[in-house]
Amino acid sequence: MRSRLSALGAIKHLGKAAMPLPVKEKYSRLKAIKMLAYRDSDGYPNIWPVLSLLPLGEQNLVFEIPPKFILAPDTKVSACVITFDPVAYQIKGEFGGIKWGIGGPVGVIVVSEVYSASPPLPGERLA
Repeated sequence: MRSRLSALGAIKHLGKAAMPLPVKEKYSRLKAIKMLAYRDSDGYPNIWPVLSLLPLGEQNLVFEIPPKFILAPDTKVSACVITFDPVAYQIKGEFGGIKWGIGGPVGVIVVSEVYSASPPLPGERLA
C-alpha cells in the first residue's frame, strides 16, 4: 500500500523504453514474484525480493525500499516478474534514486529495455 501511495507523489523520469500494456499489468499484480538484481561495487550480484514493485507511468517502476538497501543512483538494474500465468517479463534499466512520495520513500527504476522471458518469445526484446 505504501508503494502505491508513494507512487502518486514520486517524480517520473523519462526512460528509453515504454512498457507494453501486458507488461504493466503483470507488474501491477499483487500475486506475483518480483525480484530486483544488480551488481554491487565489488561486482558481486545481489538479488532482492521486491514484492511492492509497481509501474509508475510507462517508463518507470517504483518499490518500497527494503531494510539495508544501499544502491547508488544510475546503477544498472534488472527487474523480473513471474506470475501464475505461464508468462514472465524482465525489465532492464537504471536506479533513479530514492524519491519521496505521499506514503514515504520509494526507489525508482528508469526503464531502458523490456524483454519477454517466456514462450512464444523467450528472450525477445519488446520495447
